[in-house]
Amino acid sequence: MNPQNSNTTLISSLSALLAAFFYSFSTVYIQKNSVNANKMVLIGWSIIFSAVIMLPVTIFYLPDAVPSAAAISSAIWLGAFSTGLGFIGYVRLIDKIGAVKTSTVAYFLPVFGIIWGAIFLDEAITSTIIIGCFIVLIGIYLSNSNKKGYVNSVNTKA
Repeated sequence: MNPQNSNTTLISSLSALLAAFFYSFSTVYIQKNSVNANKMVLIGWSIIFSAVIMLPVTIFYLPDAVPSAAAISSAIWLGAFSTGLGFIGYVRLIDKIGAVKTSTVAYFLPVFGIIWGAIFLDEAITSTIIIGCFIVLIGIYLSNSNKKGYVNSVNTKA
């Protein structure tokens, strides 16, 4: 990233914090309020609201040229496949293992980003990167392991 000024840095930082807040909020909200809800309807509304929120922003960042048919079809495929299947898996995970454990899925992103970068872009994997990946995986394990005396159940009510 090469911010043009301090306002760009501030806006970017606030946007990242806001995204993290809503990501964590939505995970807990889905677990708490979707017990009897149709999961496909929940996923559909989530995608519709996301599109409505992003529409005003995209108007300011339209491309200079019309994208090719291949680019448009790729974007549609990625949106339907990655986002659609991802949301289905995400909501099912919340139902099966709870919001806290599901939220740790996000920590796998850099690990898989490194793997895909090495496979598809011939990026180098250094010993520092491997150590970092192990630290991330250990953190995921520790956050998902049961602690002595702690009941870790989705259905437990206080």
